[in-house]
Amino acid sequence: GPKTVTVTGEPLVGAVARNGGAAFAGARLVDAYGGVGLFTGSLMDGTLPEGVGRPASSVVVERSASSVADARHNLDGLDARIIK
Repeated sequence: GPKTVTVTGEPLVGAVARNGGAAFAGARLVDAYGGVGLFTGSLMDGTLPEGVGRPASSVVVERSASSVADARHNLDGLDARIIK
């Protein structure tokens, strides 16, 4: 049957690194269901795992007003546009 996999935080970024993270280098990242900006922040803050390219910019899409407020704080100073 189907297998459930829970991926959060650092394991998510590590999974991206192992599965083609170099493709992010210089690209525009679109982070749908961006939450508080964990994924975007991890890829854009300069502390990337080996093999993950830094995106040039990011568009974060999130519906929750409280998550958008947190994402604005967490991604301050990064080239990330947040859309609610």
